[in-house]
Amino acid sequence: NSVENAFLFGVGNLGRALLNYEGLRHYGLEIVAGFDVNPDIVNKEIKGVKIHPLESFRDLSVKVPARIAIVTTPDKSAQEVADLAVAWGIKAIWNFTPQSIKVPGNIIVENTSVYSDLAVLLNRLNN
Repeated sequence: NSVENAFLFGVGNLGRALLNYEGLRHYGLEIVAGFDVNPDIVNKEIKGVKIHPLESFRDLSVKVPARIAIVTTPDKSAQEVADLAVAWGIKAIWNFTPQSIKVPGNIIVENTSVYSDLAVLLNRLNN
């Protein structure tokens, strides 16, 4: 019955799909801000969610309460984003990259790998 606020890191195709998917709120998750390094996306809004430059995360994280980070960045940026998120108060990370991220033991990480799921599906289909 409650809704958790989340920050979205990486507003490419997958990040935009998550912003456009209204079902997340139905399950208790509301994306309250997005962060990206692409100047073509920064300072725009998608479905009412403002996209901020990554470097503004620290200041915004103090003003806007959120305990969850959703990571849909390129693989090479996932660890850096996770480190930043944990340093500024994030308690759980929903990782959509195939990159394994390392965080302190008190941080919850849920890895959702589209690639891995696809490999399992194809393997099962071909057996």
